Amino acid sequence: MVALKYNGSTSTFSRVRPGVILKSPTQVWKESSSYDQLTRKFALNFSIERRIYEKVGDHPTIVKFVLLMMLV
Repeated sequence: MVALKYNGSTSTFSRVRPGVILKSPTQVWKESSSYDQLTRKFALNFSIERRIYEKVGDHPTIVKFVLLMMLV
């Protein structure tokens, strides 16, 4: 099966398996003059989205949110 990957303005979406999508921040080129600003912006966006999912809670018509931390 071919892995599906979609790019948004601040995130990349990859199909891990049927019914499971991984959303990760767009990679910013480290040599970019905007690297720090964009990295902070993307982190803030993910933080806000996480808080929204936590407030809404579990519901059958809302996607499930699972936080995965990766150290690089």
